[in-house]
Amino acid sequence: MIILQVQDIARFNGENIFSGVNLNIQEKSRIALVGQNGAGKSTLVKIIMGEMAADEGQISEKKNLTIGYLAQDTGLDSNKTIYDEMESVFNSLKETEQKNS
Repeated sequence: MIILQVQDIARFNGENIFSGVNLNIQEKSRIALVGQNGAGKSTLVKIIMGEMAADEGQISEKKNLTIGYLAQDTGLDSNKTIYDEMESVFNSLKETEQKNS
C-alpha cells in the first residue's frame, strides 16, 4: 500500500532547484535521500513535511500519516546524547502509536 506519493514536484526559487520529482513510498518501507550538497534534498523534505510550498506538482498521503525527521539545523541540546536527539524525532510517532493502541 502506498502511504506517500509525490508527483511531478518542482521548486524553482529563481533557479531550477529540481523538477519532475516522483516518489511512491510503500507502507513499512525505509528510504534514504542521497545527493550532493545543494541538490535540493532538504528542500524536498520540507515540501513533503508541508514546511515549504512546491512550485509545481502534488503530494498525496495516507490519512493520519505521521512523518518524523531530524532537521538539518536542529540546535542540538548539549545535555543530550546523539542517540537521545535522534530518538526525540520519533516522540510524535510514539504518542500516535499509544493513542491508537
